[in-house]
Amino acid sequence: MGAPAAAADLPAVEVPVILPLTGPAANIGQELQKSMGLAEKFVNDTGGIRKQPLHFTFLDDQGQPQIAVQLMSQLKAQNRPVVIGAALSALCKSMMPLVATDGPVLYCLTPAVVPAAGSYVFAINAPSQFELLTAFRYFRDHGITRLAFITSTDASGDQADQSIKAGLALQENHALSDVAHERYNPGDISLAGQVANVKAASPQAVFVFGSPVVLGTAIHAISDAGLDVPVVVSQSLMSFNSMDQLASYLPKHLYFASSFWNAATELPEGPQRRQLQTVQGLFQSAGIPLDFYEILPWDAAMIVADALRATGPAASASDIRKQIAGIHDYSGVDGAYDFRTGDQRGLGFSDVMMYEWVKDRRTWRPISLGAGAPLAHP
Repeated sequence: MGAPAAAADLPAVEVPVILPLTGPAANIGQELQKSMGLAEKFVNDTGGIRKQPLHFTFLDDQGQPQIAVQLMSQLKAQNRPVVIGAALSALCKSMMPLVATDGPVLYCLTPAVVPAAGSYVFAINAPSQFELLTAFRYFRDHGITRLAFITSTDASGDQADQSIKAGLALQENHALSDVAHERYNPGDISLAGQVANVKAASPQAVFVFGSPVVLGTAIHAISDAGLDVPVVVSQSLMSFNSMDQLASYLPKHLYFASSFWNAATELPEGPQRRQLQTVQGLFQSAGIPLDFYEILPWDAAMIVADALRATGPAASASDIRKQIAGIHDYSGVDGAYDFRTGDQRGLGFSDVMMYEWVKDRRTWRPISLGAGAPLAHP
C-alpha cells in the first residue's frame, strides 16, 4: 500500500474571486489579490481544506458591472458553491440578484451593500451607518457639536443623508447640529463652492461622503479654503497610496471610522488581539504594508476557508451558507463575529472605532474603542 497523499498532491479546492484587476480600479484589485494570495498560503500552511490545498482563482471584472454579471452567470452555471467578490459596490449589487435565493454563496468585498437576511449574500464590515454613529459619539464626547456634511446627489448620497438625519435624531445626539449640508454631482471636478458654503457656517468638524477620488478632491478644496477643522472621510481612503498622494493637502486632523484591523495595541489580551498580531506578523514577513485594502479580504477568506473545512470540499452552496450563518464568537481581524443577528455581516456597532492619520508615523492611530467609546489610556 502506497503512502498517503500529501496535501500538495491532492486536487485543489478552488474558490473563484472576482476582482478589478484591470481598469480604473486595478490598483485596489491588485492589492486585494496580494492579500488573498497570502491568505491562501496561510490556509494551506495550516492544513488546507481537510488536507486538500485551497486555491483562489482570480477573475477580472475590469470594474464593469456587466462583466461581473457575466462572470457570475458562468460560475453559477458551473455550480460553483461559493464566490468571493466583487470589490466595488456597484458590481456586487449587480450580481446579488443572480444568487440571493439559491446561490452560489457570494461574499462581497465591499461594505456598501445591504444583503437580505437569509440570502446567499454576505458582506464585509459593519453597516456604514455605524461608522457615522461612532464618529458622532466620539465628537460629542469631545465637545464638538457643530457638524457640516458634504454628500453626493446620487443614490449613495441619498442613503448617507438618511443615515445622517436618523443619527442626529437620536436622543443621545441631541447636542449635535447640522450647520451646513452641501451636495455635489458625482462628476464634479471641484468642490470649492460647497466648501466655501461650509466654511461660512463655522463648523467644528466636516464629514465628506464619496468615492476615494471625490474624497481627495474635497480634501484639496478644504485645504485651499483654509478650513482648519477635523475632517471625517470614508475608510476607503485608508491606504498608504492615498495618504502619500494627498500628503501636502491633508488637514491637521483627518479621522476615519473603521473596524479593528489596526488596533491590536488597544485590545485586551484575548483571541482577537492574538489573531491581529498573527496576521500583522504574516504581512510584515511578506513585506506587504498593512492598510485598509490590504487587510480588507482577510476575514472573508478565512471565514470561507473555515466554512469549507467544516462542511468539506464537496459542500453545496446551501451547506456553506448555513455554516456561515451560524458562526458566532469568531475572532477576526475586523472584530468579533456573530452571524446569528441575520444581517449577513456578523459585525455591528461595537466593532467600529475611530482612527486618526498620524503623518510622521505613517499610521492610523486608534483614538477610540468600539462604538466610539473612550480609550482606557488616551
